Amino acid sequence: MTDSQFQFLGWKPDAPIAEADKTPVTILSGFLGAGKTSLMRHLLANSGGKRLGLIVNDVGSVNLDADLLRRHFPEGEGVVGGMRELTRGCICCSITNELGDALLHLVRNVKPDHILVESSGVAEPRNILETLCRRNLAGHHALELVRIFNMVTVVGGPEFLEQWAGMRQTRKRRQHIFFQDPRRPLSELMMEQVELADVLVLNKTDVLSPEELEKAVNLLRGINPRADLFTTVEGCLETEPLLETSRFSLKDTQRGSLLRSRLEMLPGQKPPADHHAGFGLTAFTYTARKPFRERDFFRVMRTELPEVLRAKGFYWVAEHPDRCGMLSLAGHLLRADLMGKWFLDFMEAGESTEEEMPETVRRVWDDVHGDRRQEIVLIGIDLDETAIREKLDACLG
Repeated sequence: MTDSQFQFLGWKPDAPIAEADKTPVTILSGFLGAGKTSLMRHLLANSGGKRLGLIVNDVGSVNLDADLLRRHFPEGEGVVGGMRELTRGCICCSITNELGDALLHLVRNVKPDHILVESSGVAEPRNILETLCRRNLAGHHALELVRIFNMVTVVGGPEFLEQWAGMRQTRKRRQHIFFQDPRRPLSELMMEQVELADVLVLNKTDVLSPEELEKAVNLLRGINPRADLFTTVEGCLETEPLLETSRFSLKDTQRGSLLRSRLEMLPGQKPPADHHAGFGLTAFTYTARKPFRERDFFRVMRTELPEVLRAKGFYWVAEHPDRCGMLSLAGHLLRADLMGKWFLDFMEAGESTEEEMPETVRRVWDDVHGDRRQEIVLIGIDLDETAIREKLDACLG
């Protein structure tokens, strides 16, 4: 991509672009083999006269998906106005600048009606959003150039049910991954991709039994009740749901999943309507204003809560009171990341003021403990909330 490489780093608009005039972008995420390329081919074959720009990301040095699409839809002819291949990395982490370059190239030189981005199978949608919001050297970001139309996650039905079954397998001890470990197990990535979607496309439904199909649909609707869900065979889906109807909202998309809707609640606010109850999934938020004893907390999370399939949130331990921890549990794996210091510690060190306090911190502020807290959403099937709360309470210092 030498003709447009590093162009976005210094890009700035000649004048502000009205939201309605920005090129719409639909982002396709999903595991390897879920059917993203099949869906892309079907959208291209049934574009309704739209001229489309394509960005295809593959972590390998050879972009097989792009080769397949180009074979069926030659670049510059008919529906495909232009295509950019992004290889040797993932657009959500290692080659973020290349995504901005590709978008800028297509908007400037192709002027498509719509841009489709096929992310790699290991891409995290939340990181893609952060990439598009990240400012370049001139102080501008990609969402000043384009607008996100839909965040779409393609789910392979058989693979999804297999991963879900693996998450439910009872193990004596969960694997514990500590601060900033780059390994991402498939179960955690699967949940992240489903949780941050405006549209879920459940593919390969022809190889599922009626009972398996019902289970997959119910689980997906339970995990992300906000998303529209479509079932497909070989990615065959009409273009209207993806290219005509926009569902993306930066606020609503990020908070749309069962987990996020709970984690973003204001103190004292009641949970949203219990859309997931009929699907067997239950959820609650554990909160406390005392620190955990670190060893006891992780022992409970690793060995005493096998019924919890998914958990995420902030935690606080007595051994490191200034550290803001982020917990993420998916099946048999427990991840503990260091987010930095609590905002209270920045204030006490004179590095920040109350006027600089983010709204997300202000909503949970306590006059005694500041933003130090336990705030963990736990999701499972038929959870015994009282028993789990008692086990976590016993870990408090």
